[in-house]
Amino acid sequence: MTLVDFNPAQAMGEEISRVLSVYKQEEKPVLLFLSGGTALSPLEYIPPKMLSGMVTLTTLDERYAPSGLNSNFVALSRTSFFKNAQMEGVQVIDTCVLAGESQKELADRIDADVRAWMIEHPNGVLLAVAGVGADGHTAGMMPYPEDRVKFAELFEGERLFVAYDASGKNQFPLRVTATMTLLRKLNHAFLYARGEEKREALRRMKAEGVLAECPARIFQEIPTTLYSG
Repeated sequence: MTLVDFNPAQAMGEEISRVLSVYKQEEKPVLLFLSGGTALSPLEYIPPKMLSGMVTLTTLDERYAPSGLNSNFVALSRTSFFKNAQMEGVQVIDTCVLAGESQKELADRIDADVRAWMIEHPNGVLLAVAGVGADGHTAGMMPYPEDRVKFAELFEGERLFVAYDASGKNQFPLRVTATMTLLRKLNHAFLYARGEEKREALRRMKAEGVLAECPARIFQEIPTTLYSG
């Protein structure tokens, strides 16, 4: 894992731009998974010219919100980055809840859309912008040190996206999240974690231990650049 701690938001945006530029020149399709919250801030440093119809955007984690309130995709869609991306012709896997769509149906739809993209683009590149919570969670996968079997059943099975109820773990308990199975397929992850409240989580992330205790430890297994400060 590579660490960047100088002006991390700008550094991350510039590195993502460089990577997208390389794949654009190679004419390789890219599926870019994005996260909400502070992990959106590096996106402002990605110039629109780095984007094209070869890039597909979606979210790594969605809060099940039929009203759209607190939806990660809605938050993404309001950024200047997203508006510029649309003007450049990027494709989108929309994770907003459709009218009458259940939480499980949303997870099934996202899972199917991501699998369809991977089948259509067998040589495609999977990239993700991820964050780390103060509790060590990443995407929507919360720690379950008290129930490792449940953690494995939820996040380490065949599914790429899963719906579950994280009551008692997070203020937004109804989640549709990428799983460890998906994260292990990434070509590269860009991990953004800033603030004092994240320091202990980062220490635990880098330590030995099981994923159920600190899901962010998955980034020890995949190519990752950590942007922290």
